[in-house]
Amino acid sequence: MALTNLGIVACARRDYQAAREFHRRSLTLAVSVGEERAIAECLEELAAVESAAGRHDRAARLFGAARRIREAVGTPTPAADVGRITAAAAASEVALSHSNFADGLAAGRAMTRAEVVEFAAADLTAPAAVASSG
Repeated sequence: MALTNLGIVACARRDYQAAREFHRRSLTLAVSVGEERAIAECLEELAAVESAAGRHDRAARLFGAARRIREAVGTPTPAADVGRITAAAAASEVALSHSNFADGLAAGRAMTRAEVVEFAAADLTAPAAVASSG
């Protein structure tokens, strides 16, 4: 919970890399104990960060994965978070178009837990590896 709150604060300060790291660490802990509700929360929060950072394709997939988990365990987004999460999803939907956002949601819903955790952990800010020609 503390890591998630720090991620929310970092996102509000537009420190998206720090926000990602807090939410990724929180996700790692949630996965390690198998807490599905917490996994969904981490994915939603990470999706909100990606939306704020303009990475709307990633946001849509993460929102889709989080929604699938929430539906499976019967746990809606907490009331205190609904406004912020809904606004982030709406921003991504506007940026992508309804159809493209829906496609991203569907792709996220189709991911396995392992796939979505790997996707969430991917650090797209790191420089791409250079292939050796050697």
